[in-house]
Amino acid sequence: MEKLRNNPLIKREYQLENDLYTIVEAIKRVGPRNVSLISRLTGIPVETVRYKIRRQLIKNGIGVHVGVDYDKLGLVRCWLDLNFDERCRDSAPQVLEMLSKTGYLIYYGRILPQGTYISIIALPPNLKARYVEFLNSMVNLDILASYRMDDLAWIRHLSMRPEYYSFDTKTWNVDWESLHQSRVIVKKMIDSEVGEPMADKTDLLILSELQIDSMKPISKIAKNLGLKSKTVRYHYMEHIIRRGLITNFIVRWQGLGAKAWRSTLNMPIEFRDLTRGSLLEVQKAFHRLPFTWFDAVSSNQSLYLAFVSLPIDQYVNFLNYLRTNITDYDRRFGIKLIDTSCADSYTVPYEMFDEARGWIFNPEETLEGLLGLVPLIKGVFEKKGGSEGRL
Repeated sequence: MEKLRNNPLIKREYQLENDLYTIVEAIKRVGPRNVSLISRLTGIPVETVRYKIRRQLIKNGIGVHVGVDYDKLGLVRCWLDLNFDERCRDSAPQVLEMLSKTGYLIYYGRILPQGTYISIIALPPNLKARYVEFLNSMVNLDILASYRMDDLAWIRHLSMRPEYYSFDTKTWNVDWESLHQSRVIVKKMIDSEVGEPMADKTDLLILSELQIDSMKPISKIAKNLGLKSKTVRYHYMEHIIRRGLITNFIVRWQGLGAKAWRSTLNMPIEFRDLTRGSLLEVQKAFHRLPFTWFDAVSSNQSLYLAFVSLPIDQYVNFLNYLRTNITDYDRRFGIKLIDTSCADSYTVPYEMFDEARGWIFNPEETLEGLLGLVPLIKGVFEKKGGSEGRL
């Protein structure tokens, strides 16, 4: 055994894994950009840290993302189940793409095999009534057959658990039999009051750039936005960092290659009407999983939501884990499978922000925009008499 431990190849592999685990934990604390700080925290040389982040993490399917405080932007996130009219389902992705620019949508995914959609919107509270009227108009126009909206009190983004992942072989090694015994702390989430946005248009544009690529240098952000580096650096340090617009940094396994979606399953799991004790039990079960991307609770506490992304070959193990670790298996929740070839996420809805007026929404213009987007919708719309007086 001692000879095995002293084998140079084994020692090198162990050191590789250990360094990457250490770097991942440091990134969760301080983000991926300041490699000098990560070096000081971990004791790993700066150039080694830079190489490992770019070449052994990001290039190998491990993503690093910024968590944005939407409350401080003056936005509440809502979970939407959208059932498009059968005649409009083929056009649904184009409709949702438009809503990402004019309707506060930040994520959507098609559910298999039903063909319905789930989405997340980030909406100013004072515009919710108008947005509900807008959704009702989509139903009246036979664009939607039905919908359901749940206001979310919070969304908590989780990082991967690197102890279950081999960075050398790029495979998961989860001990499913003992996973339920792993130590986990579920931090209490406090509902915060959403007020006036603590950001201006420049802040939102910078946040958007960082959501696309958390490693993007200030100089590249400035070039993309047509601003001076000095201006971007000021907004980043004095507004984004000092005001806490970035809540945390998230490290996630995303699969390898451009077609990773073919070997990955994304699933929102919805629980309805849990007791307080059951809610804590369920939260612990999903926090122990190395594949949970985020969880959330609705404002009225009627919905608990967990979003899981895992390799296809772990699917049966995952279902058995749920079966043995969550009570009321059949009655309390439902699993939805997302068609990852028809899903997309978007940055903060900066298009909807006006420097003078703040967050804006024009449902009439949005409905008019649908006319030129989908001929079928246009025909239905004209038949029903247009949007005049509907909102």
